[in-house]
Amino acid sequence: MTMLPLDDVRILDFMWVLAGPSATRVLADHGATVVRVESTRRIDTARTLAPFHHGVPGAERSALFHNTNAGKLMLTLDPTRPEGRAVVLDLVRWADVVTESFKPGVMRGWGLDYEGLRAVKPDVIMLSTCLMGQSGPWAAFAGYGNLAAAISGFSNLGGWPDRAPAGPFSAYTDYVSPRFVAVVSIMEGSDPPPGCGSVIANAERTAPSTMGCSHRSFCAGVPIFSSRIMLPSSGAAQFTDTGPKSE
Repeated sequence: MTMLPLDDVRILDFMWVLAGPSATRVLADHGATVVRVESTRRIDTARTLAPFHHGVPGAERSALFHNTNAGKLMLTLDPTRPEGRAVVLDLVRWADVVTESFKPGVMRGWGLDYEGLRAVKPDVIMLSTCLMGQSGPWAAFAGYGNLAAAISGFSNLGGWPDRAPAGPFSAYTDYVSPRFVAVVSIMEGSDPPPGCGSVIANAERTAPSTMGCSHRSFCAGVPIFSSRIMLPSSGAAQFTDTGPKSE
């Protein structure tokens, strides 16, 4: 049997909605064993999004949800209950990488932030992605890709001269940012550099003085907003140079 590049990689996946799960879908496509954890109390938003099988809405009928989670092993649990937490910690011991895409503070509230994970498995790699990053003045601003597209200027590039900017359809750039998340996951897991303070492929790395990173254990944060910045750069330069087109 042909080996895939990530056949020996094990990922515990707390990503949800679109951008994060799309990234771990790429890793699963390349051979990683991905165990996707969902809440027993709060349904994944992607399960409510069309298109649905035969046009009939339902939690198990969203083509978008199943497309972004193909090739993964799925389970539901409540990490706030002792039984659910015990299962999560067993999976942390099993995993090479833990991924999550909640707003900053959610994993910490469950005791599953980087410090908590390292207490269980010292060499674990953690990858977090959210709208505006894990730190800084905008970190608490939660939302979906359409908001990051607007903030980064991407939305202003689409529309008609006599109307307000229309922006891209839906959270369009959620389909683009996963490539950054997937690349960072592979880079961090395959050949991690000795320092934790540098920036790698738009990753917001946490300084070793605050997170205790070592050569073998890493915590990387990929702000979805930062991956949007490079998308409109050439169009923005053209707009600045020539102004809006009249047709």
